[in-house]
Amino acid sequence: MNRLIFGMDKGIARWVAERLPNIKTPENFGPYVAIGVADSNERPLAGIVYNGFRSAERPIEVAVNIYAASPKWAQRGVIHALFSYPFEQLGVARITAHVAKKNKRARRAVRKLGFIEEGCMVHGFDGVNDLCIYGLTQENWRTGKFGPRPTRTEELKEVA
Repeated sequence: MNRLIFGMDKGIARWVAERLPNIKTPENFGPYVAIGVADSNERPLAGIVYNGFRSAERPIEVAVNIYAASPKWAQRGVIHALFSYPFEQLGVARITAHVAKKNKRARRAVRKLGFIEEGCMVHGFDGVNDLCIYGLTQENWRTGKFGPRPTRTEELKEVA
């Protein structure tokens, strides 16, 4: 059974940054919050770094940087919990993910998580490679496969 790791932001951010070619160090995230995913033997499976917090009167958006050492991290409950943080705790309207256009595996992964491709920026990844921008709105998360499940009472009300 996988577990979430909280309170080790710096270590998790360092682990993620060292594995992302355009980040390299946690300082390049700017202000961030990080959550890790470990297996039952405490081996790191994935890390997610939330940064680029944007708000006006209320939180609007947060960017995510995800690195996964294994696809075993992607359990429904884990994904739900990771997205509950920005959508339920922070109350953001959307999450944004930036992915190198040539990284087809990562692009496929964010789409499976419910993100929608919103466009690409020429040379936007590192000054040479193109960058694709993906968004996941709160509404899409709530109605998607990783959003909150209705309680049995809510299900019965929908039927009535």
